[in-house]
Amino acid sequence: MTTAFAQLDILSCDYIIVVSKYSCLLTIKNPNQLNNFIRLNGSHLGGYGDDNVKRIVGNFQPKLSYIPSRICQKFKNIESMDFTRSSIKKLDKNSFKDCKNLSSLILDLKMTTKIDNHTFSINHNL
Repeated sequence: MTTAFAQLDILSCDYIIVVSKYSCLLTIKNPNQLNNFIRLNGSHLGGYGDDNVKRIVGNFQPKLSYIPSRICQKFKNIESMDFTRSSIKKLDKNSFKDCKNLSSLILDLKMTTKIDNHTFSINHNL
């Protein structure tokens, strides 16, 4: 009898406080390049929760080419995102639609080749 295990797409956070901001050091393992994440792994520091996360620092596998919309659905009070250590190639209109407080976004623009016209239409603080 042979058993096959599918390789899981995983979002996980290591939560820390950086310069007085509760932050998620986000790791994404996404071998299938899908945007269908169900949960995010990681344990919050005592007294903190998803609503307290103000900063995301991304650590993606080199071939991840987009920002999963699940990030902004989970952390609605994000103020800043740092994706300099990623290979984000595309920003679409849904990338940041649920991050209404986003005021800082750091990308490696040498890697980013496509930005949809309406990507930042609801992010008035950027």
